[in-house]
Amino acid sequence: MPRGRFGNLIALPLQHGPRQHANSVFLDDRLQPYPDDQQWAYLAGLPRIDRRTVETVAGEATRRGSVIAEVSASGAGATVKAGWSEVMMITSTVDAWEPLKRVRWLDESGWMGPGTSMAVDLYLSTENGKTRVRLVQSAFGASEGWDDLFEGAETGWTYFLKNLRIYLEKHLGRVRRLISERIKVDMPRQKFWRHLLSDAGGFVIGGTVKAGDWIELKLQEPATVRAVVEVLIEGQGLGLRVAELTDALLFVELEGKGDKFHVGYWLSVYDEAQAKALETPAKRAFRRIHESLPK
Repeated sequence: MPRGRFGNLIALPLQHGPRQHANSVFLDDRLQPYPDDQQWAYLAGLPRIDRRTVETVAGEATRRGSVIAEVSASGAGATVKAGWSEVMMITSTVDAWEPLKRVRWLDESGWMGPGTSMAVDLYLSTENGKTRVRLVQSAFGASEGWDDLFEGAETGWTYFLKNLRIYLEKHLGRVRRLISERIKVDMPRQKFWRHLLSDAGGFVIGGTVKAGDWIELKLQEPATVRAVVEVLIEGQGLGLRVAELTDALLFVELEGKGDKFHVGYWLSVYDEAQAKALETPAKRAFRRIHESLPK
């Protein structure tokens, strides 16, 4: 099994490293792990979820903005819960709190192995009349999964901090509608990256792309929309802001670091009518990138 990333909960069950510490395994009705020689048998015996149920759950997650986040209170000792669903929640504790200056939450659940923990610090300061946010993520304890975790986290935080700035400046108080796809790719990463940014992919029009460029996207054929490149991490992630769609935000992430990976497309729309109109053509545009890959 590949070593998983923090966000890759699909790959997490039965992963070798956490499994050595009795984590990430299947439990019986008494919350006791099944014997090692029955873990895979239990997984193989689970019934498949029908397509209609999957689409219903995914649709509900999309309507709610996908990520669930809860904060119990202000100040040290408060709990922060976040996850993709009720059964995928991670709970952290606020252990440092300086109002308007700093907050830190600490996850000591040991999900990467006994004695491991993770901390996220956010520092606020004022510079020339503007607010600067500085983020520091730290991990403690021995775990073979940290390398993959931080490679993905670096790309993710780079985009999501940019996302946070745009949300606060342009969308504060609005509800986000998420349109997403996640598609498996089995080819050299750089080859797919070049295809994604080429006319051949049928999505980005105009060839070479760099941060700060204005480009054209085919989100709704045959029309195109103009977008600015907010984030570009070679072979890892592309963050775009679509001004004419009420500053909608699109993040394209090439997960992991090998040549067998998933590509995630996350389009955040802050106008409900636009989101409804975009959902079908945008998903079609994401799939078209993969359908046009050279055989």
